[in-house]
This record gives sequence, C-alpha cells and structure tokens, in this order.
Amino acid sequence: MFSKLKINDKIRLLSIIALISLALTSTISYFLSRETINSMAKENLAAIAAKAYLSIKEAARTQKTATPQILELKDELRKEVIAKSGYIYVLDSKGTLIIHPQSEGKNIYDSQDAQGRYFIREILDKKNGSIIYPWKNANDTSAREKIAFFQHIPETNWIAAAGSYLDEFYLPLNLLLKNILLAALLTVLALFGASWWIYRNLNSIGKQTLEMCGIVFNSSKEISMGNQNMASRTEELASTLEEISSTIENITSNTKNTAGHVQEVSVLTQSAVTLATEGVSISSKTKSSMKEISESSRKISEIVKVVEDIAFQTNILALNAAIEAARAGEQGKGFAVVAIEVRDLAQKTAAATKDIQRLTADSLLKVQNGAVMVENTDQNLLKISSEVGKIANLSTEISGAISDQHRSVEQINTALSQIDSNTQQTASFTEQIASSSESLHSRSLQLDHLINSNFKKVA
Repeated sequence: MFSKLKINDKIRLLSIIALISLALTSTISYFLSRETINSMAKENLAAIAAKAYLSIKEAARTQKTATPQILELKDELRKEVIAKSGYIYVLDSKGTLIIHPQSEGKNIYDSQDAQGRYFIREILDKKNGSIIYPWKNANDTSAREKIAFFQHIPETNWIAAAGSYLDEFYLPLNLLLKNILLAALLTVLALFGASWWIYRNLNSIGKQTLEMCGIVFNSSKEISMGNQNMASRTEELASTLEEISSTIENITSNTKNTAGHVQEVSVLTQSAVTLATEGVSISSKTKSSMKEISESSRKISEIVKVVEDIAFQTNILALNAAIEAARAGEQGKGFAVVAIEVRDLAQKTAAATKDIQRLTADSLLKVQNGAVMVENTDQNLLKISSEVGKIANLSTEISGAISDQHRSVEQINTALSQIDSNTQQTASFTEQIASSSESLHSRSLQLDHLINSNFKKVA
C-alpha cells in the first residue's frame, strides 16, 4: 500500500508520523524529566538546608554565645535564592522566625496551609526531614505546592529550613517542551512545502542522487581495500611487536643474570679489599721487624768490632809476652808456649770476628734490601687496596645501574605488552571496520540499483 504512494505523499505521511512520534516522545520525556527534576530539587533543597545548618552550628561551636555570630550570617543566608522565589529561613522552638527575607521576628507557629494543616507545628515536632504542603499567597489565584527541607540545630534549639515552590523547578522544562512542539510543527510545515518542491525537482535530484550513489559505491570500494591493507599491516605490526617483546624478555633475563654476577663481583671485591688491608697491616709489622733486625745487626757489628779490637790487643800482648819469654831464656819457655797459644787464639779470634763482620755486613745489607722490598710491598699493597676499593665502588655503581636498567627494561616490557594488547584490539577493530566496509560496499551497490530503478519509474 505504502509503496504505491507518490514520493511527495510518502514524505507527507512520514512527516505526520514523525510529528506524532515527536509529540509522544516529548510528552513521555517531559514526565520522566519532571520526576528527575523533582528528585534534583529535593536534593538541592536538602543541600541548601544542610548548608544553613552547618553555618549556624559552626557559629554556635566557635562561640559560647552563638547569637551575635549567627546574626552576622543573616545577610549571607538572605541572599540565597532557590529556583525563582525560594529562600532559607530559621525558626526557634516557639515558631518565631529568626532569619527570613521579609518576616523576621514574626511568630508563625499557628500558620496553616491551604488545606488547614498546621505545617509549622509539624516541622517543629519532626525537627528533621521534609514536608510538602499547598500554599496560597494573597495575590495568588490558587494554591501551589511548596516543599521544604529542615534540620534541627541542637546548639541553639533552632530549625534551619529551605523551601520553594515545586512548579518553579519545572519552568525551564515547560519552556523547552513548548519550544520542541513549536519546532516540530514548523518542521512538519516545512516538510510539506519541501515535498512539493522536491516533487517538482525530482528528476534533477534523481540524476544527482545517482551520481552520488556512484561516488559512494566507488568510495566504499576504496575504503574496503584500504581497510584490508590496514588489517594486513596491523597483523605485521603485531608480529613485529611479538618479536620485540621476546627480545626484550631475553634482555631482561640477561640483565638480571648480569646483575647477579656484578653482585658476586662486588662481594669478592669487598673480600679483596679486606685481604689487601690485612696485607698492608702485616707488611707494616714486617717492616717494623726488619727495622728491629737491622738495629740488632748493627749492635752485633759493634760488639764484633769490640771483640776484634780485644783480639788485636791480645795478639800484641801475646807477641810482647813471647819476646819477653825469649829474653828470659829457660825460665821463660813455659810462658813463651802459653804466649804463642794466646797469640794463636787471638789471631783465630780476629779471623772469626772478620768472618762475623762480613756475615753481619752481608746480613745487614740483606736486611736493608728486605726493608726496601717490604717498603715497596707496603706501597704496592696500599695502591692495590686503593684500586680494589675503587673497583668495589665501581662494582656497586655498576650493580645499581644494572638494577635500574633491569627495572627500565621491565617497564619497557610492560609497555610493549600494553602496545601489543592495543595492537591486537586495533587488529580486531580493523577487521570489524573491513567487514563493515564490505557491508557498506554491498549496501551501496544495492542502493544504486534501487535508486536507479525507482527514478526510472518516476521519469
């Protein structure tokens, strides 16, 4: 039935359906929005009442006599406007208005709403909560629903409340609904006028539409090919990222092993530093012992010199004794024999002292050479200790650097994993886009045939 209608009749029918759908949608949205706005209004009023409550409570907390501090809040609370005409007010326990934009000092304990309910008494009895009541001002033609949220302030035995008319929260929504309905009506009128114009220019539009369908067909084909190419490159990128990730994992493992080896080197280097320090200490003790040996050798040489002098004197005395024994003749023969023996002993002693002097001098020279060697060894051990200390410091720095490198490589590995995951998602999305492009290409081909056949019928 619908397919047999003319195009302009189809447009008009669709316009009417669209207008009805828009009206129904707007009406439903209006009532749903009223509920949302009603909830937001309650939350807003509750928040404002809580703000007044906290301000007065803080003033009462900071001063023993709360009234002077609270009175300073009046101007600030009076300036608070809720919706269009809502306001904040504060009641004492007897229903007297402590803070009010217009009626401060007035007792409203016996005030009644439009239905005769003593709503102020309910507020004072409940102390905390909310209330909705109909209220009619002197210049109003009918009562309007009003909502108030209130909280009890124990420090002053007051009640802070915030109230406003419910319909004031709906003013923007009502205006929006009117504008939507007006725009819908104007749109339908414009569509009716446009349908007549479209019908008159249908042949020209048909040709242009056919040309555009051809362009869409070619473009969709190019998009499909491009997406296929993109999908292929994305797969190659995913494969490359997988290889890079594997390489990074190997680097991470090698770095971890290197860090362990460097740590072992550091421990061994510290041990070498300790041994070198002990060697320096032992070398110092050896150096001291060599000095003592050298001093002892020098003293022995002096003693041997004394013995040599004694032997020389003894030899001279024995020679003189032998001469005197020879002069004595027969009486001095025995003494001459003794003198000869003493002289032989003195000469042997002199020879022995010379040997001792030679050996002592040789020992002293060797001790001195040994002392020089110990000194050189001591210097070398100090240098070794210093260099090994530097090596230990460098090992520590290298260990720290390798640890940092290990953490950095792990971060790179994590980032590559995220990139790989994103690439996999991109590949999936690319496949979906390629599938959609293929579908678009097929649909554009169908659209080309459909529009071509329909415009030929119209022509």
